[in-house]
Amino acid sequence: MWTISTAVKALTCRSEPRSLAVLRMVDRGELLAQCNLSALPKVKKPVTLAEFQRDVERSLGNNFGRFVSAAQNVNESGYAVFRVVVRGTVSQLPIQWIYYLVQDRRGHRVSLAFTLEQSLRERFAEADGVHCNAHMRSREIQSHCALNEETRSLLERAMESMGLSARAYDRILKVSRTIADLELKDAIGPEHISEAIGYRSLDREMWKPL
Repeated sequence: MWTISTAVKALTCRSEPRSLAVLRMVDRGELLAQCNLSALPKVKKPVTLAEFQRDVERSLGNNFGRFVSAAQNVNESGYAVFRVVVRGTVSQLPIQWIYYLVQDRRGHRVSLAFTLEQSLRERFAEADGVHCNAHMRSREIQSHCALNEETRSLLERAMESMGLSARAYDRILKVSRTIADLELKDAIGPEHISEAIGYRSLDREMWKPL
């Protein structure tokens, strides 16, 4: 059995299928990073670091850029631990992934894939002072957070039912854009809006006056 410890800000938000858990790191409503935690099928022969790197490159597809580093060691529990750092692009944005594979001698394996939003200077090259989604202004929001009719309707209903301000509307769009980026999606979908709204609700509960 694997035991995983997380910080308070790491929230489990999805676990479908049951072998996959998705952790989001949130700070006052801002989504900072994501970790996909997967239990892998048992193998008869432990995989090598080179094989793990090939699996990582294959999983990223066209988003793969280059390997930054690759290392392996054995932890205190005797598990082999591979760590691979990759840089690539999603919708022409620089993204960094950190992959871990932990396996024991009997072939039990678990993988962790961390997606970290990098400096978004390429997206905002002409926008002074804008280096991440949270810094977007009205012009950048209109350009990079376009919604289809279904997604816009969902957000408008939530705004009305929750009594949110125009500022909150923009903040939800920014968080939704980050969620879509972390999932390698070009467009913001209803599921991204719904998750961002959930963070907004949590944020209001955690920071309301006593």
